[in-house]
Amino acid sequence: MIGDWRSLPSLTDLDHDGVQDAIDTGAGSFADTRVPPTTGRTDNAGGLSVSVSDSLDPAEGVLITVGPGAGLASLSVCDGYPLQLSAGSTVVVTCGSLTLKVIAGSARVLLIGGTAAVDVPAGTTAKVTETPDATLSAQNLGGGTITVTAGGTPTNIPPGGALVVSGHFDGFSQPVDMGGVFNQGKAGSAVPLKWRLTNANGSPITNLTSASIYVSSLDCGLAVSIDNLEEVAAGGSGLQNLGNGYYQINWKTPTSYARSCKTLRLDPGKGIPTPTPLFKFVK
Repeated sequence: MIGDWRSLPSLTDLDHDGVQDAIDTGAGSFADTRVPPTTGRTDNAGGLSVSVSDSLDPAEGVLITVGPGAGLASLSVCDGYPLQLSAGSTVVVTCGSLTLKVIAGSARVLLIGGTAAVDVPAGTTAKVTETPDATLSAQNLGGGTITVTAGGTPTNIPPGGALVVSGHFDGFSQPVDMGGVFNQGKAGSAVPLKWRLTNANGSPITNLTSASIYVSSLDCGLAVSIDNLEEVAAGGSGLQNLGNGYYQINWKTPTSYARSCKTLRLDPGKGIPTPTPLFKFVK
């Protein structure tokens, strides 16, 4: 039994599993009659009431309602997409990839073995796809802002926007520190930027031919933790392909950066989000 079926909206549910009999395929599972059908099951109600019924809209799949309380209800939908719904959520799920229309509450889809996620707030519709090679595609079809988190990096997608994530960025490696640490070095020196790229399935990306660096000014008063760069390069360089998905650029900093702080963004293309290290430069 999923939650307390007696507290759910009017719904023919003779086996009391929270799924309308018209789409019930047994033990909390469901499938409507559309082509392709919208399918799924409740994995863990989290102590909440979960109601699943046909949306009655020919263009949409099923309506899932999670009762009030605290915590999350976990479902699997559309051939295995893990879906987490907060207490008090009302969501329309439509398969054929996965389309989520969040009417109330919030929804999170886990992707690429749980290493990526798409968060959809109330009043927002999103379409999410994961391909067999583990490429992630997320479209914001309207409403609020959805958030795609891949490789530990969140990216906000406004209404009408889309993001394709075809790999993972592992970096930056030493001598650059992450986690809000200001990397301190001498202005005019060359900083070795080192990273590795892999496909979403873990295999190395070996065909990167270019990467762009963007630098923005930052208030040095924000510096809490400072670490000196233990390594500098002899001079600047373009993109170096070190093999097996490993890459390096020696970033030649201008002497004009003295007594300033900067944040750096590296764009390797391929829709792969990257972290933004912080730097403090001395004369």
